[in-house]
Amino acid sequence: MLEVVIVMGFVSARLTRLVYEDTIFDGPRNWLLGWVPDKIAELLTCPWCISAYTTAATVIGFDLFVSVPLPFAAWLAAWWVACFAYWAGAAVSKYADEKKKPTLPEADEA
Repeated sequence: MLEVVIVMGFVSARLTRLVYEDTIFDGPRNWLLGWVPDKIAELLTCPWCISAYTTAATVIGFDLFVSVPLPFAAWLAAWWVACFAYWAGAAVSKYADEKKKPTLPEADEA
């Protein structure tokens, strides 16, 4: 069960990034945000909220193929894993981006 929860969490973290940040969903995301009321748009622009939705979809999807005991408890545990994995991925990505920035050599003062 623990392995399934961890895998569901990582799947959900990737889905969260796909839906929230990746450019492939820019068109549908912008269309949806322009169509829904502002209060609902707030729930669709928060990565923590989106991770709850993607985790629920992941648990439902896994339950279709692998019997997930205690789906609500599995959802909460996988959501926690997804939030941690999303946060860790964002931190690593930010660190990697900072390392890629070229630094200019300092000019010699004569």
